[in-house]
Amino acid sequence: MTASRQGEVGRQLRELTGAHTRVVWVQDTGAGTDLYAHGNTFRLMGLDSDDGRGARVIVPAISNYSRPMLTPRGDQIVFSRREENRIYIVQWDGSGLRPLAD
Repeated sequence: MTASRQGEVGRQLRELTGAHTRVVWVQDTGAGTDLYAHGNTFRLMGLDSDDGRGARVIVPAISNYSRPMLTPRGDQIVFSRREENRIYIVQWDGSGLRPLAD
């Protein structure tokens, strides 16, 4: 995706929500058939409506990321790894990855 297209996606997201918006999701890097994210072929992704970068990888390691959620301030992401039965937190920029609880 070109830089201008990435910026356009962010502008469209801001237009849709009416505010600065961040979203997170998991991307299946396998066959694309694991609808419930039980496997370990996922990448943690994010998009910020205002930075012009478009969709980006939050954590580069391919693993099991399930139910990612933004914290209220939007600066951290909480998710679980089903295969480990653990809950993790990571900064929006991908730094500071650490377990929170089993």
